[in-house]
Amino acid sequence: MYKRKGVKVVPVDEGHAAGEKPAGEAGWRQRLMVEEKARRLDVGRYAGILVPKFSTIKRGERLTPERLAKLEMGKELRPAERELLTEMLFNREAAMAFDSAEKGLFHDFIEPPHVIPTIPHKAWQAASFRIPPALHETSVRLIQDRLACGTIERSFGPYRNPWFLV
Repeated sequence: MYKRKGVKVVPVDEGHAAGEKPAGEAGWRQRLMVEEKARRLDVGRYAGILVPKFSTIKRGERLTPERLAKLEMGKELRPAERELLTEMLFNREAAMAFDSAEKGLFHDFIEPPHVIPTIPHKAWQAASFRIPPALHETSVRLIQDRLACGTIERSFGPYRNPWFLV
């Protein structure tokens, strides 16, 4: 069994009020900017124009010259505009994931795990769709990939949802 990571199910009464807003630290953006200024990792040429780089990854770790060359930035851009756009992309390269291993999760102070209100009920299980033998390896690889990047986690709970390959 697998369940989405960062989701917590909490039983509640029938009178649950809808419209709750997710929690999180109100000044998370300012907090990250203060932390970035303290680190002074990458001041760069456009320090007063662009939002600074928040991540601690090394410049060019994800946005390699090969990947940058494949980007279609627009033929109408002037060289200075292309340079500014490239610098902005380097400041945000930690937000880009070119494969599942590069995906990340939000900090808990930005977006804490969601609490899903439920009502008392009997647990249910739905049968899964049969996976054709030819796609067995593909399905195993997909599950292992999602386990590795933290999208799902192992679970032995009473629920089971049907899933299928697309």
